[in-house]
Formats: sequence, structure tokens, C-alpha cells
Amino acid sequence: MPPSANDWASPDQTKNIILADADAFGNALASALALQFAKLYVLTTQGEIISEAELRGNQFISPLPVNLFCTLAAATSNDQNVATLRSQLRAAAAGSDPIGSLFSLLQLIFPQSDIAAMLSRLPAVQNAITALMQTI
Repeated sequence: MPPSANDWASPDQTKNIILADADAFGNALASALALQFAKLYVLTTQGEIISEAELRGNQFISPLPVNLFCTLAAATSNDQNVATLRSQLRAAAAGSDPIGSLFSLLQLIFPQSDIAAMLSRLPAVQNAITALMQTI
């Protein structure tokens, strides 16, 4: 069955991702940005929500690209399509202003959060601030 033949996939193939790739992305996101998925779910073309547990338990659908959404582990996180979020983060990292692009993207995802404070809690940012303070 082609990936587009199931109701669990988006007609826009750029919005689909397989569960294994989503897991790898989630692990990378957690280690790089200290963010992790709070909730994963599939949004079907009919508007139904399929839980992560149901997806993982379905041996026929779980290896196929699906319209997978996530909520990140933060009180003010907006739901995001996982494949789109991954593409947006890659584009931010590859752009001419990666920090500014990341800041803007995180502000969209967490509209009521203090993004500067969030970024300052990252180990790499903390290390840079510590190194800077030692030179003053």
C-alpha cells in the first residue's frame, strides 16, 4: 500500500513522517534544545485523532509515513506537525541568522514563553555565558 493510500497520512507528503524518524528527531530535539515531546498523535484526513499508543500498536500503519503531530513539553506549547517542525529547525540552522531564526521559530511554538530565558538554560549557552563571565 503506498503511503498516501492510508487515511492517517496527509495528502501533503512533506507533512508525513515515519514513527522511527520522529523518535530519532525527538531524541535529537531533547538533547540539543532541552525540549521533548509531551504528546504525539496522528491527525487523519477525516479530522480524527489517533493516539501514539494506538499508532505504535498498529503493525501495519506504524512503519508508514503519517500526519504526526506533537505537543512539546512546555506549558504554552502549540501543537506542531512533526515533519514540518523538523524542516523548520533544519532551515533555521542552515540560514544566515540561525539564532534569530531559531528564536523566531520557538516564539511561534511557545507564544507565551520567555524564549531568551529558555535558550539561556541550554548547556551550550550556559557554558558560553560562564566562559564570557570568566573573561570579564
